[in-house]
Amino acid sequence: MARERAAAADQALSAARAARVTADLNLERQRALEKKGLTSTRFVELAALEAAQRIAEVDRAVAALNAAGHEQSSLDQERLRTDADGATRVDEAWAAHASAASDLAKARADLTRLQRQSGVIAARRNSERQAITVSLYPAPSRRIDAAPLGRTAADRDAGSATPYRQGRNSPPIWPRPSWSGLT
Repeated sequence: MARERAAAADQALSAARAARVTADLNLERQRALEKKGLTSTRFVELAALEAAQRIAEVDRAVAALNAAGHEQSSLDQERLRTDADGATRVDEAWAAHASAASDLAKARADLTRLQRQSGVIAARRNSERQAITVSLYPAPSRRIDAAPLGRTAADRDAGSATPYRQGRNSPPIWPRPSWSGLT
């Protein structure tokens, strides 16, 4: 919007300068005609008044052009400041992300260290082989073969290490096995 205002002010200045040139030429012509006695003093005074008005129009157009230029400059500076602020905020967000990722990695490392120190059992299910790998840190892994999925509640009561279903559409639920014999 400021660019359009500056362009309009520039066009207004060009028009005011052209009108001033025309008024100056008319004033010179009226003065020449007055010297020859072909026109009255009133027409010379009117031409001088017209020339003065055109000078004022040029000054107004210059002031409007300067104001539009200052407005455009101010908007450009504001845009640069906004871009810099945005870039700073993006950099701050990336720094916070990196800090959070570092904290997460440290927490995971601490958790792993604490699990190994306390002898916590980690169990993983390998879906391709239908087997459960049980690890007791720092003891070596033992493998327990599991039966196919879809066991019933009776298997749960028998102490099976395989999942059972409570109902027809229920997801498999893993029973809590007794790990006392694995040490």
